[in-house]
Amino acid sequence: MGIVGAVTGFFRHAWGYDNILHDLNVDKYQLAGLVENEEYEHRGQKHVRARIKGWTKRLDHRHHAIDALTIALTTQGYVQRLNNLSSSMAICLTI
Repeated sequence: MGIVGAVTGFFRHAWGYDNILHDLNVDKYQLAGLVENEEYEHRGQKHVRARIKGWTKRLDHRHHAIDALTIALTTQGYVQRLNNLSSSMAICLTI
């Protein structure tokens, strides 16, 4: 089963894998002065988190391993369900 990048990205985000590499690299980037604090609100409470300036997963080659894990955990049923939901949303938006 082949999985396109958009599907991999969707499940990587849905399963919370997006921030793994960022969080592993924060200390290294902080020593270089490349981290800033970001305020955000979640469920009515304000929080602060450290964010690497200009971070992209491509800065760490281990993003390939995260994508491989995501693909390994993605079943044909998940892809079909996502496609069905996407199709239903497209129909609802045209009505």
